[in-house]
Amino acid sequence: MWSAPIAPASSVVESHPQYVLRRIVTILGAGIFAVLTGCAHDSGVQMLGTDPISWHGRTRLPSGQSVASLNAEANSSASGPTRRARAIFTLFAHHIRPGCSAAEVHMVLTETKWMGESKLTGIGGLAGWVPVDMESKDTVFVWKLFPVETDKGWTIYFRLTGAGQTKYPEREVSDALAFLRGEATIFGRPNIEEFALCEYQEHGSKVRIERFGRKGICVYKWPP
Repeated sequence: MWSAPIAPASSVVESHPQYVLRRIVTILGAGIFAVLTGCAHDSGVQMLGTDPISWHGRTRLPSGQSVASLNAEANSSASGPTRRARAIFTLFAHHIRPGCSAAEVHMVLTETKWMGESKLTGIGGLAGWVPVDMESKDTVFVWKLFPVETDKGWTIYFRLTGAGQTKYPEREVSDALAFLRGEATIFGRPNIEEFALCEYQEHGSKVRIERFGRKGICVYKWPP
């Protein structure tokens, strides 16, 4: 019966220096691979519609621009719809926090003339997925920024707490507009409980959503 020859012990046993060198090369190779794959991976981003939700994402909108300059850009027709919409997104991402009152939001959205160029609607009974929670006691609104001027979808979803006074249980669009303008006489004194900044590109074939809640930021991307 044939059997494979057994190698001499000297050919299968490494000397201590050889073993140490091999281990160093292996560890360095693994470290370089981890760095390279880590750099290529978009940390904190998850596929649209996946569970469970990770609240450890980060906004990619740059910080450092003042509230005054962002408001000025949002209202400047010379800036173009994309820059104006990005300025509004940046105001939300870096200066508005879930749980803010109307007065606190008004300290950020100080000049709201641009609202007349955007479309705000309320979401009632809806069969489908939206990037914020649909709570029976609250109302969700969808806000399309400059829909006439741009084919890119710059859209904000946000949820106001509490029921409305005249159209129970949903709040009216007039309530949302009053809230965003900082009016203090809104029934029930609502807060903005959460919001999502949605950027659709190439006729909706690509989407990035940054959802801001009390637990942190959840970032969705499609395609992954």
